[in-house]
Amino acid sequence: MIILKNKKAFTLIEVMVSIILSAIIIFFIYTMMTVSYTSYSKLFGVSQQKNNTRFFESMMKKSIENSVYVQMLPSKFSFGYYDDNLGIYRRDDYSFTTGSFTNSKALSSNPPTVMASIPSANRVLVMRVYNAGSNYTGNTLIRTEVILENVNAVYYYMDSTGIMRNISIGLIFNKVLSDGEVNYEIRTFIFTSRDVLV
Repeated sequence: MIILKNKKAFTLIEVMVSIILSAIIIFFIYTMMTVSYTSYSKLFGVSQQKNNTRFFESMMKKSIENSVYVQMLPSKFSFGYYDDNLGIYRRDDYSFTTGSFTNSKALSSNPPTVMASIPSANRVLVMRVYNAGSNYTGNTLIRTEVILENVNAVYYYMDSTGIMRNISIGLIFNKVLSDGEVNYEIRTFIFTSRDVLV
């Protein structure tokens, strides 16, 4: 019969301590991963909103800079110009899929102070491109593009008199981030136009 001496093994206390330490380490790793994922999701949401904003700005800037025909209505903004690439007299119409724009001098003057009074309305802003003919009134639709989502309001204001009219167009829109926080954006365009239809 062989007798083993000095046989070593973990005691119950050592096993319990090991389990507790392992649980603490796993908890901290899980917490760090959760925080990292939440931060990434939030930053991704903000980044996505910035990209959408830049796309909207580039489209609106092109329409405004090239326009020789401007029509401002609560239902839509229209900018007409000759498109060398398409070889047509083009009209870009900006409108909501549902709802209308707001003609407001107060919003144009100081949008941050009025923003709180605007109800949340996740509207979709679209641009419709038309082959409009030389008088810019034709309605042969070429394409429709979604420009911006989660738009609360689009407001505009123009001088009522004078040959040259100062026009301001502004947007207030938001994005709900992964942690429930709402990130608001305000964009304003101010330009002068000679031929404006109202």
